[in-house]
Parts: sequence; structure tokens; C-alpha cells
Amino acid sequence: MSCANVSVSVYHKGRDGVLHPYDSDTSGLILDAARKRVRSVDIGWGQNACRFDLSTMKQVKRGSRRESEDIVIEIPFTAKNLKAAGEADGLRRKILVMALDRIREQQFLSKSLDVKGVPYQSVRANPYLKSGHSPYENFLESLTIATAPLQSVGITLYDTILETAATSPTVENLRSLGKQGLHFVFHGTDEAVMDDILNTGLLPNFRMAGHHEEWFGTAYTTSLQYTRNKTKIRQGNSLLYFFVLLSPSPWIYGEDYITCSSNLFQLPMAEIKLK
Repeated sequence: MSCANVSVSVYHKGRDGVLHPYDSDTSGLILDAARKRVRSVDIGWGQNACRFDLSTMKQVKRGSRRESEDIVIEIPFTAKNLKAAGEADGLRRKILVMALDRIREQQFLSKSLDVKGVPYQSVRANPYLKSGHSPYENFLESLTIATAPLQSVGITLYDTILETAATSPTVENLRSLGKQGLHFVFHGTDEAVMDDILNTGLLPNFRMAGHHEEWFGTAYTTSLQYTRNKTKIRQGNSLLYFFVLLSPSPWIYGEDYITCSSNLFQLPMAEIKLK
């Protein structure tokens, strides 16, 4: 299916992992529902009835077995194509999901750390980030609102996110993202709770006494002093978090720090082991 000179394909994924294309009518129905932000649409009746749930991207057959398959919307991954598809079919949230999924890939994270001069030994991308995961969904909603279409001209945060996701992180585009409110930062804490925080995010109940926000380092060396193992500061092979923060919640406290008072604007992307 074509929209604004961009080819958009819609599939359902079988249990064997194979993508099966929908016919043009069904593809059009799904894309039209996505454009109108309809949560779900139904076709057929009786044992042949089928529901397309766009909130979970699932196709559910309404028969006795209620078989479920993933709905997959594919768009050629270039910044120009992504932007055109999002504008033409109202798939802006879906486009942001695709961009965010690309940014949290192992290869992208590793290149981002290279750009930021981090001497890492290994990077473990957050295994919990997926549809339905609370920190992921909260951050995606905040990002969707922050990148809503405006009447302003020039390069927007939405444009820069798509450009960065479609190419590769560089000093220039990471700096541009920061100026537009999306920050790649670090956080150090007790290593015993790191996996829990990858799963739940940083919870307000566990802030230090008297603090109303979380603190993040714009350079890994700033956060390193807060990384502990068995109550002792590690000197080597330390573990740090790699976070993405979204303004307007973050505000610059100093040259090396950013604070964030709401976990709706925070996304733990990876665990980094330093050399």
C-alpha cells in the first residue's frame, strides 16, 4: 500500500515467525484505524470473526480457539520515509516506536557510547523494554506528546529522532537531541538492584532523603562515584546505567548533571560494564 510516495506493508506474523501480507482491503482497514487512533476494528462474523487490536498490535480470531497473531506494519527505514508515513497515515506513535526500538538496539547503544567516549567492556540492552512494559509505555506516551505536530518551522525533535535512528549516532546529532530535550545520560547506584531498576525504572520511593528528583551524569565519570558493590565504591569493572531523559522534566543543575523529577520522562536503556 502506498501513501505519500512511501510503500507501507501490513502483515500478520504466524507462529512460525513468517510474515504473511494482508490483502489490500484489510491493510487499508488497519491503516485507516491507526490513522484515526481507533483501538480496535472487527471484520467478519461468527466463527470467522477477527479483531485487529491496535493498542497491542494483535490480530485475534474470535472462534473457540481465539488464536492470536502479531500485526506488523513495515515502512522502509529512512528518516524521509518515516516522516512521510507518519504525516500521511497518522502513524506518528508507530513511527516513534520504530525509532525508539532502533535506538535501544545493542549496536546503536554501543556506537552512542563510543561517541560519548565511554571505555566500556560490555553493554547489556534492557531486556524488559517492550510493548506493555510500564516504563516503556510511559516514556513512549511522554515522547508522543513532546513530539506532537506544531506550527513551528525548522528541524524539530521529531525530525532529529528519526534522522538519528535511521542513520547512526554522531556527536552532532546527539548534541542536537540534547538541545531539543532528549538527553543520553548515566546513573550510578548499588549494583545489587540494577536489574530491578532496568525492569521498574527509578521509583520515587527509593530516592535519597530530602531529594525530590533523580540525578544523572552527562558524562559517565560523574556517575561513576555513585556506583557501589557491597557498600564499597568500585574502582574497576563498574556497572552504570545508560538512560534517555526527556524534557521538560529534566533541568540542567550544573555542567555535569541533569535532574529529573518524574519517571514518566526516564527510560533505562542499558547496563554498561566499564573496563
